[in-house]
Amino acid sequence: GTQEAIFNGVPIIGIPIYADQYNNLLQAQDIGFGKILPYHDINESTLRHLVNDVINNDYYRNKAKEVSRRFKDRPLSALDTAMFWIEYVIRNRGAEFMK
Repeated sequence: GTQEAIFNGVPIIGIPIYADQYNNLLQAQDIGFGKILPYHDINESTLRHLVNDVINNDYYRNKAKEVSRRFKDRPLSALDTAMFWIEYVIRNRGAEFMK
């Protein structure tokens, strides 16, 4: 998915079909590390053009690496963050005020 591509610094060619996919891909396209291929526009020519553009244009790869670097720049690891919030909820007896 989108988060996996961001984490690994890989450009995206996305075909949005469900719910939030279009907005996520629109952000990827606006930032510069992805392209949207509308479902109704899929054919051999459009797919080939997009794949060649994304593979051969360093701009997408560089943007994907930049976004990945920012995504990974955090004070705690994902596991430590999860542990913090689990312990927070326990310390605050279910943290009902956060619901």
